[in-house]
Amino acid sequence: MKNKAFAGVQALLLCVPVALFSYFYSQQEVSGQAHKARVALLIEAKSLDAKLDTAVLQMLSAQLNQYDSLAQLTHAVEQLTRPESVELFEQTPSAIQHQFKQYLQLLQQKSEQLESIKTAAATIRNSVLYLPELIAELEQISPEHAELANKT
Repeated sequence: MKNKAFAGVQALLLCVPVALFSYFYSQQEVSGQAHKARVALLIEAKSLDAKLDTAVLQMLSAQLNQYDSLAQLTHAVEQLTRPESVELFEQTPSAIQHQFKQYLQLLQQKSEQLESIKTAAATIRNSVLYLPELIAELEQISPEHAELANKT
């Protein structure tokens, strides 16, 4: 009888660690998948941030003639700030949640500033292209005024 009880205890002692291992492994797998999704989201956010910086530099140096890519970047920032993205960080400490929300707000502000820079750059580019034509027209109408315009 003692052997049967001892065998039962041994079987129980063997099953408990296996069950605990299985439970913790499944929890780790779920946690690992959530972590991978958060990391992928942060990498995407960093990539968008770098692309926004590059677009601003290209606009300021007059190397960006078409603004279609900027609309795509703005749309990507909007997609990044959707509620599903924020929900990925609900299981993280509150400090990380707060920092992620701040980072998203900064990306939105950067996107808005990009729009105002785009408007200013387009105005400057159009002005630079139009000024020679305007001076040519002014020369035809009034050569004296055209000469004054060329001096300033």
